[in-house]
Amino acid sequence: MGNIFRDVKNALDDKKEVLFSGCPCQIAGLKSFLGRDYDNLYLVDLLCGNSPSETFFKSYIEEEFGDDIKSYEFRHKEATWRADCEKINIKSGECHIRTGIENDAYQSVYHDHTMCPPHCENCMFHSIPRYGDLSIGDFWGISKYKTDLDTSLGVSVILVNNDKGDRLLSSISKNDIALLEQIPIDWIGGNGYLNKNSSNFISPFRDLFYKEFLKNGFHAAVKAVDRDRVTYTKRRYMGDFNILRDWLALKQKGINIAENIMQSGYKRIAIYGMGDMGKLLFDELSSQDMKVEYIIDRNPRIGYKDALVYGLNVDKYPDVDAIIVTVVWDMDNVIKKLDGKTTSKIVPISDVLAVN
Repeated sequence: MGNIFRDVKNALDDKKEVLFSGCPCQIAGLKSFLGRDYDNLYLVDLLCGNSPSETFFKSYIEEEFGDDIKSYEFRHKEATWRADCEKINIKSGECHIRTGIENDAYQSVYHDHTMCPPHCENCMFHSIPRYGDLSIGDFWGISKYKTDLDTSLGVSVILVNNDKGDRLLSSISKNDIALLEQIPIDWIGGNGYLNKNSSNFISPFRDLFYKEFLKNGFHAAVKAVDRDRVTYTKRRYMGDFNILRDWLALKQKGINIAENIMQSGYKRIAIYGMGDMGKLLFDELSSQDMKVEYIIDRNPRIGYKDALVYGLNVDKYPDVDAIIVTVVWDMDNVIKKLDGKTTSKIVPISDVLAVN
């Protein structure tokens, strides 16, 4: 950021028109710095997921390319409209286009929020009302609603947040816009955490990454995360296997899980964890006319069949008879994460699969 706030103020005081774009926290910071509104200032904030320290990126570049790199372009569209596609130009004239998190160390720890800083995890600026006159971002998930729309080179979403934003958007010639269409705001579920009850999430490997990075640098931290991720995945699959084994045994006895839950005294329930087991449980209960009051998941953007989803950054969850945990292999951590946030009973799914 440098001295940009001061430079913006000087330009505004000189009666110049200024358009400033940035993350929502940067927009809020500029407004606080200026202390008043300016008619000649236009603010555009981004639908931001998280913004890791540039120290990580600098370390990655130095270790991966040394002094040979000429430029590095995130979100390059030459191959496809994807968040994990980048173009790297080498001073020798070589050009590399990498697509997929498995093909680039930086992308592998960005998209699962392994580098997500605490201030992004607990962001105070991502929700509505926004701080910019306009908010812009990629319209992830638009093809679900507009099946005939060509999304090969990307589709943007624009939020018009006030009259100034409306005037700014209206000033663009219609000849310069391929498509401009008003849509329901609840379509924007795949970007920026702006919808109600939406919040950021962090990777379970973040602390390990930070610790290893400080000791041994970027690539060593990525390797440490990869090793831990293998162990983590094995534990998860073993936990899922045990759940499915008990679930099958219950079905073979002619008992459905909704009946077992009711007989345990739980009428109003929530589900913690919306991986494969969480989705199976939700669908099974729905087919048996048992309502799930809400879902808790570290990634609240996961969304599932119009269910109410909470992230982990919640002060208090609504009371239910039981929060059924599907990630039984991580039960100790789940209890820690819910500590002080609920008075509801926390029940591993294995308990409700037991034959009474």
